[in-house]
Amino acid sequence: FYRLEPTTEADRPAQPFPTRLSETGLFTSVAEHKPHRAALSYDVCAPQWADGATMERFAALPGLERIEQKPQPNAGGAWTLPNGSVLVQTLSLDLIDGAGRPARKRMETRLLVRQQGEWTGYSYRWNAEQTDAKLLPAAGDIAEVEVADPGDPTGRREQVWRFPARTECLVCHSRAAGFVLGFSPLQLDRDRDYGGIVDNQLRALEHIGLFQGPLPRRPDNRSRLVNPYDTTAPLEARVRSYLHVNCSTCHVQEGGGNSRMELRLTTPTSRMRVIDAEPLHSRFDIPDARIVAPGAPERSVLYRRITLRGTGQMPPLVSAEVDREAVAMIAEWIRGLPPAER
Repeated sequence: FYRLEPTTEADRPAQPFPTRLSETGLFTSVAEHKPHRAALSYDVCAPQWADGATMERFAALPGLERIEQKPQPNAGGAWTLPNGSVLVQTLSLDLIDGAGRPARKRMETRLLVRQQGEWTGYSYRWNAEQTDAKLLPAAGDIAEVEVADPGDPTGRREQVWRFPARTECLVCHSRAAGFVLGFSPLQLDRDRDYGGIVDNQLRALEHIGLFQGPLPRRPDNRSRLVNPYDTTAPLEARVRSYLHVNCSTCHVQEGGGNSRMELRLTTPTSRMRVIDAEPLHSRFDIPDARIVAPGAPERSVLYRRITLRGTGQMPPLVSAEVDREAVAMIAEWIRGLPPAER
């Protein structure tokens, strides 16, 4: 005897992932980089370092599904998005075109997709015509490009662009970090222009019914990210925001980093375990090295690591270019720290 049983989502045969960005259904026009009308474009408070690239972001949620306000452990209030959700990030560089002039070109579009309760990252490489992008293999890829650089005497320089491997995506988009980094309460807590109407993004998303219930009240003294490259913002806030977005996905309780640092924004500076702290790993032959040596960037391992590309660099993955603005900012912050009591 046989009987019919309902098919679960896990029982259905896996469909091949779209090999072209135009096949994903996420865009009304791929060539114009125009998202589907149901997609939600958003901005973040603190952009991560992406080797000088600019970023465009949007989120796509399935049907009438709503976001569950069930924070992930240690994730700073991150939400749980429904299965079928896709987070999209397109990265562009100012390249030198065939006429020798700077022109902004899309390099890569990254998708973070939630399927059967798990997140997976995919990367698409844009063609030279900027009409479509092709799915990259799981191992990622590398491209050598010529970028516009006003700081170079020639106005240009060669740059290596790293397309991440799929396993590398989940090093940062980890369980300890709550998987979702940009589309989160901390990062969305800023104003956005909605066609002439300016409103806080969290309030706007709540207004359209994106969440299963009302958002919790946000106290005036809440921790807030700032743009690390905004020199009008307080230096301490800029540094903490930079460390949060570029480092805390690993350097946090239960994160992938094997040191004891706690670099999330919500951790008080005095409890980050970096000020006058002994390095647990390489000292880079620095005499009397500390993770952060107050008043002395030259003795600070944290500072040394962000100046490197290669063995010992931070962030450790994907980046092939030193963030010069961040290097200067971190040095200024360290020089201004009061001497540690011993």
